[in-house]
Amino acid sequence: MWNQLIQQSIIDLGGDWNVPESRIYRSGILNQYTNHWLCNTYSFIVIHCFVFLAAIVGRSRK
Repeated sequence: MWNQLIQQSIIDLGGDWNVPESRIYRSGILNQYTNHWLCNTYSFIVIHCFVFLAAIVGRSRK
């Protein structure tokens, strides 16, 4: 399912970040056109870092 979504997005954008004719040329994998691939990657990372830090603080209080 994810593979099909990503492949279709790349086709719709005119190619990946290495194709000069594409909309995401030289943008890298994280940009405004591809952030829906992982439900906004930045939010995903921030939430996981918060949970990780909360777990560390919770264990240190025992």
